[in-house]
Amino acid sequence: MITAPSPGSDYEATDQVQEALASREPTPAVHLADKGYMSAHNLARADRRGIELLGPMMPDNAWQSAEGNGFAVSDFTIDWDNRVMTCPSGATSLPWANETDQGGTPVIRVRFSMRDCKHCPSRDLCTRGAKGRGITLRPQEEHEALQRARQRRSTDEWQRRYAHRAGVEGTIAQGVKGFGLRRSRSMMTSGPVDRSLRAARTLRVIEERS
Repeated sequence: MITAPSPGSDYEATDQVQEALASREPTPAVHLADKGYMSAHNLARADRRGIELLGPMMPDNAWQSAEGNGFAVSDFTIDWDNRVMTCPSGATSLPWANETDQGGTPVIRVRFSMRDCKHCPSRDLCTRGAKGRGITLRPQEEHEALQRARQRRSTDEWQRRYAHRAGVEGTIAQGVKGFGLRRSRSMMTSGPVDRSLRAARTLRVIEERS
């Protein structure tokens, strides 16, 4: 359990939770988390630690994917070794550019030539821009972890496994209502931490006796 100032995000706390889990023997095989803890970065880090981070990923919000009738990123073939992307119509990308986004996260910018896109019969399924199709990728490890997570979520098996998260949410709700978690009477860090630890120990006893 981690107690942190309220401006912090669940996403930022995920790595701390993962480190604590990885230090245990044996390391838990699965970490059930809600959407706030899920990201491509956290998925990849969890994979390296041998922990499956199981939770709902944000969907691909690009119109090609959201509308269900366009060429989404998952429809393209990626040759990571040669840094070439091939579209469903067979055109290959221009040289990739390594950049960082507004949040400082490393990304790969991929663009296709307007010469290939302008007269492509599938253009309406691919881009509405005045230039050739542009795509932003995460680094390979994170991109592949993200795609796997999105594919798994559409299966009945994923739904069955994630249903166990309801028990976690129930415990959190019990702690909030019964022990005042998420609220602090003190601006000092030690007070909320001690209070959270006492609540956690009490909840553990209740769970063991139930």
